[in-house]
Amino acid sequence: MPVYIRKNVSYTPPSLDRIPVEDEDDYLLDPEQLRDTLPQPYRMVDKVLNLILEEVWNVISKREEKRMQEARKVKPPRYQHSAHIEGAIPGATTHKLNVSYTKCMCDSVDGKYVFLGLPSGVLAIDGHSQQILAFWEDEHADITLIKAYLMGEQLYLIVTIDDMGIARLFSFLVNKIYLLKVLNEQSPDIENKILVSKIEASLEGDYLGAVLENPSTLEMWFEIHKLPREDWCNQFDSIMQALRKAEDRRMIEETEDVEQTPKDSDVQDFVSGTTPAETIDPQSQVHQVTEGEATGTVNAEESPPSDQDGQVVHLHTKKDGSLMGDYKFSQPQILMKVKAPQPITGNHIGNLYQACQKVDTGEVIGMGHNNIVTPAHLDLRKTVFEHLHEDLLKYLPKDEEQKANMQQMPNFHFLNPGRMIPIGLEQPNLADRPVSVALWWPGSTNLLQYSLLKTSKDQEFKPDLVWPVTCKITATAVSQDTSLLAIGLENGNVIVWDRYLGIQRGVVNVTDSSAISQMTFLDPSICPQEDSEYPPYPTKIAMYILVWCRDSSVHLLHTTSGFISSPTCVSPPVENDSDYITIMEPIAGLPDLILTVINKGIVQIRDILKGIILFEIKVPETHELTTPWEPVYAIGGLGQMLYVKGTLKENNKEGENESGLQTGSIFVYHFRSFPSLDNYMKKKRDNLSFKVHTTINQRVDALLQERITLQALRKVRMQERWSRLKDEIPTIENMKITARRKERPLYKFVKVQNPFYKTPGSVGWNPVLDDLLTA
Repeated sequence: MPVYIRKNVSYTPPSLDRIPVEDEDDYLLDPEQLRDTLPQPYRMVDKVLNLILEEVWNVISKREEKRMQEARKVKPPRYQHSAHIEGAIPGATTHKLNVSYTKCMCDSVDGKYVFLGLPSGVLAIDGHSQQILAFWEDEHADITLIKAYLMGEQLYLIVTIDDMGIARLFSFLVNKIYLLKVLNEQSPDIENKILVSKIEASLEGDYLGAVLENPSTLEMWFEIHKLPREDWCNQFDSIMQALRKAEDRRMIEETEDVEQTPKDSDVQDFVSGTTPAETIDPQSQVHQVTEGEATGTVNAEESPPSDQDGQVVHLHTKKDGSLMGDYKFSQPQILMKVKAPQPITGNHIGNLYQACQKVDTGEVIGMGHNNIVTPAHLDLRKTVFEHLHEDLLKYLPKDEEQKANMQQMPNFHFLNPGRMIPIGLEQPNLADRPVSVALWWPGSTNLLQYSLLKTSKDQEFKPDLVWPVTCKITATAVSQDTSLLAIGLENGNVIVWDRYLGIQRGVVNVTDSSAISQMTFLDPSICPQEDSEYPPYPTKIAMYILVWCRDSSVHLLHTTSGFISSPTCVSPPVENDSDYITIMEPIAGLPDLILTVINKGIVQIRDILKGIILFEIKVPETHELTTPWEPVYAIGGLGQMLYVKGTLKENNKEGENESGLQTGSIFVYHFRSFPSLDNYMKKKRDNLSFKVHTTINQRVDALLQERITLQALRKVRMQERWSRLKDEIPTIENMKITARRKERPLYKFVKVQNPFYKTPGSVGWNPVLDDLLTA
């Protein structure tokens, strides 16, 4: 019988070293696995159930572990509010002028007052008694941002932005709010409206910086306005004198029991033409109430005082005898206009000689626009880059997204005179006044500085100083007197400059895993100062810089006279998004404390140096924080009181508001009533300045005084030295005799001709080389 064998088939058994090892899965430890596997579709159902069971068990285990970790933590105490404010304002003509609809608030610099931004105006209340002092009303002014600055004695500058991007300047003086200027007032029929996105003033209201944008063209620029601060102070002084005279006449008439209206001839110099009642605009005036309205209360029956909700502050206005009128004030003047930096382009000049003539000498660092690089070279570099990284270009943002990212608001700081820009140093009256502004755009690596004292017909100035850094700038901070400047970079580095002396304090790496998000110079009184023995005069002051990174970690930088020490982590990075810090602000008046808001809507008070949470602010169960990322709060009374806006929760609302406004209350917390702050309230801090400057006369006097003080000590030291010298003379004589007896080796020097020496006229002779060799 024939046998057919297939070709190319090997029947050789495998060798012993190639025999597969027995599978460990064949050994069953669970008796339940001896059973046969289930048929389909029950096998799939069993696998799905097992998978669900494992996932559920993992979730339960994580929750249990998290619960155990929370239980092991020491929870800080939670304190309730002592009073709350709510209800409409007496004398208001619109229902929107209600404290329950507050959208923003800020405190005055001295802590005496608190200013509230409402959907239809601005309200000023007393920082301690919560008494209404004055309010300005406009039905179309939905205030979303409010800031206050101290211009003079009891004279405050209030800067606001409404929901339509209109910026207004107000002044508050003697329980009255005056409208000074509408910065970008426009007609409602204009299509291309200019909106104000950001606005800040200098410390005493000398200059105003605003970021404006055109939504139709996606353009954004920065403007500086010179505020007539001195003129405003003089005008308000005249108004105050006129009001005092009117008040004196009114008091005289009351004592004589004569019922007649006082004649305000002095006030009419600042009032336009007609009588005050005829010139007042009902939509933009400071309302005064009668005695009957001043004694009224709001929601007193609906919200009675209780231990849980705290005391209800009755809304009433303070009676003021000052007269009304349409006052005219001096107008601000625009100084400069700065647009976003354009990308670097090539030089279109074809001739090399003309290109070199256009480029400057390069002694000053600039933006890089004056260069000799041709557009063809830039295009070639772009083509090579796209060819080398073709597989990664798909991950880059599109042109629309990149353009939207570039339209970000710049950051700026007003700076006092310093050695970096010496303009204004020779004028004593500008010692504490801003003379320059530091500006940087998001995504840029250059810090630009512009002088405010230059005069030019062209409003678009070029920067007077350009500071390039090695990475993108993400945060900047200046000290209160602007003598110190800190720059935070994307790679986690921090650069500290001493502007007053014109030197760099140092560079330190805070973290490698996150970028710098915010920095704050803390009060020098909480930092231990160095007691150096020499020199005998002060040089620099030590201080702390609070650094907040994007991973929610908080660090402390200790800068001394010589260097910056390694950063100290006071709060590590968080793992849960709910614990992410959204707001971080030092408390004025209590330099040891800082206020933080975390993402889950909890307000915390922390110790800056220790990093521990002292206590938390408790909002009633029926309310919640307005927004964790933009909470409505203010610190009043120089760290004595805290105002927090709480919004009514959805399930507790009886009905939606007709205008869609968020209804809530303002809760007042008295820090002095909290036991956790007793030790901090008792501490006394000395006022120290960031700027330390010792003149040459002071240095000479200090050195001379030190020498006079050490004169007696030097006399004693000289006597001791002369007494020891008698015992040292025999020892010195013995050393000399020993040295003479010791044989010393003799060295003979032989003159050798240099082989490289060439005579004049020979091949390879060089006069320069000849001089060097003979020398």
